[in-house]
Amino acid sequence: MKRFFFALSFLFSIPLVARGQVDERPVPNSELYSSKKFGLGVGTGNFMSPIGGTSLQGFYSLTPDMLLEFQKWEGTHDVRKLIQNNYEDRLMRFDIHVMQTQVRWKYFLGQSFYFAGGLGHRDAKFKLQANGTSGQDLMADFKVFSTQLNIAVGNTWMFDSGLFLGCEWLALSLPIGGTGFSSNVSLSASGGGEISNDSVKQDAERAARKSPYVSTAGFATLHFGLRL
Repeated sequence: MKRFFFALSFLFSIPLVARGQVDERPVPNSELYSSKKFGLGVGTGNFMSPIGGTSLQGFYSLTPDMLLEFQKWEGTHDVRKLIQNNYEDRLMRFDIHVMQTQVRWKYFLGQSFYFAGGLGHRDAKFKLQANGTSGQDLMADFKVFSTQLNIAVGNTWMFDSGLFLGCEWLALSLPIGGTGFSSNVSLSASGGGEISNDSVKQDAERAARKSPYVSTAGFATLHFGLRL
């Protein structure tokens, strides 16, 4: 995978030239600023490592060197390892689905390299399924949200036709407040059993409550699209 990213970045860091004839050449944002101010794109990769997912983005050129970008990404990951050591014989499912929307400013330094910064809102939903102490299936949903400060660096190569392709090498998300938590816990059948003190439920809830306060990083996420 590392070799693929290296080859891809090398390929698009040089003009596409064949025997002196340019078919498509990378150009700086400043050359497209006046004619193609808007852009739409999609992305994929580890936005919140190790959680992979997909993204949608749209942007508007504020100046020849700066874009205002709106981005939304989401992904799902198995997080049983957070509590599995104590409940291997009881734990059936514990995963997280994350959705983050953010507004960022991208400032270009040179032809393709950029620095980005902005704010985001992150929603995370944990789903737990385990064998309860009463012999019934224990199911729980834990929802958390937080406000994130986002800082990133990457490269976006833009072409005369309006196509663009890029890789965000590193993106840091730092929690800055606005956190919240809610839960919904139930048994698979009515009656019997005390679930409020079930240790697997307590440990899962503890892991969910901690998540909004953890800084995260994304690595080598790809994006591509079209300027309009």
